[in-house]
Amino acid sequence: MAKTKKIDPSILYKIIQEGEYDKKPVSGFVFVEDTITGADDEDGGADHDLIIKEVKTGKFYALSYTDWDMDNTDWDEDEEKVGERCDLPDEMTEVKPKKKTITVYE
Repeated sequence: MAKTKKIDPSILYKIIQEGEYDKKPVSGFVFVEDTITGADDEDGGADHDLIIKEVKTGKFYALSYTDWDMDNTDWDEDEEKVGERCDLPDEMTEVKPKKKTITVYE
């Protein structure tokens, strides 16, 4: 059974907003990868699978969110934390990286 861990949605919000661009740790976590898994042609929103790494332990975690989760979450710029309304997940699942070899013919 996969291990889960709680994450403060404020940390997650900041990782999503800034992590991909500056690659700096945010409260002990760093952005690894954000994969778009689906998109809605009608409203332009997308579904995402996010991988982050806990710096202290070296463990990787996965979670899913949507553009709507971000849009529907109140963010307090001054306090740098989510407000009363938050649609982001607060739990993530530990994952382990696997290497895959892909053969490309050109």
